Amino acid sequence: MSTDFDSFSNRGEYLSAHYFAEQLGQDLKKGTFGTWTVRESDEKDPRLTPREMLRALRGTYLSEEYRNFFAERAKLDAEDDADENSADAGARLNTYYDGDWRERLSAWHDKVLAALGFTGAPSGAG
Repeated sequence: MSTDFDSFSNRGEYLSAHYFAEQLGQDLKKGTFGTWTVRESDEKDPRLTPREMLRALRGTYLSEEYRNFFAERAKLDAEDDADENSADAGARLNTYYDGDWRERLSAWHDKVLAALGFTGAPSGAG
């Protein structure tokens, strides 16, 4: 049984093509997702699963501080790109080269990683 994963890809065939297409979905359902389901239905286990923590981030993502901010900045970059006479076309001054945008994006990524169980400083951080 083949499984499609819209949210991630197997670049460079980190996993074999056969495993990714035919087996990974089953392994996730039986292993990780199965464990989460048991924990979520156990009234005596107070721990939140990564799935529950990711769902809890919906409100944060939809807030003015995150989603609207990122959408507005992307729109400004698109407007710069649409104006062929603009010196800022392609410069991404409202996103990649804006310190506030980078800080907010980094903070969002930290929240998502924490929900998935990855905490602490990235390797190589000094």
